[in-house]
Amino acid sequence: MLAQLEGMGKDKGGRQSQVNKIVNYAQVTHGKDRVGTNTLDDTQGATENRNPQKPSMSDILDEIKGTRSELVTKIDPVAVDFTLLQADLCKLADRFTEAEDTIVVLNQEVDALKDTVSSLQKLTL
Repeated sequence: MLAQLEGMGKDKGGRQSQVNKIVNYAQVTHGKDRVGTNTLDDTQGATENRNPQKPSMSDILDEIKGTRSELVTKIDPVAVDFTLLQADLCKLADRFTEAEDTIVVLNQEVDALKDTVSSLQKLTL
């Protein structure tokens, strides 16, 4: 690979191009024998940076269980509140039914009073 880069780096006048400058810098910085070679150490670091360690299945399951536990602790009070609200609504429905029954009875009494007033008016005439 080093030879390829060096060959690509020459332009028509034989001057050193940007590629050769990079190759020379790499040789000085990392040592000539390491430039252009792929050892396990070279590729392992690059792979780890690109593909971070994936969590294991047990880690994922533990996270799901933890999330589920958190949700249950958050949902339980809401469920209790909902149950209490449902009970209150049932009580209100019962009271509404009682109020309707009372209105029916009161309407019957008003009708009876109207009949009584009408009868009294006929007697006074």
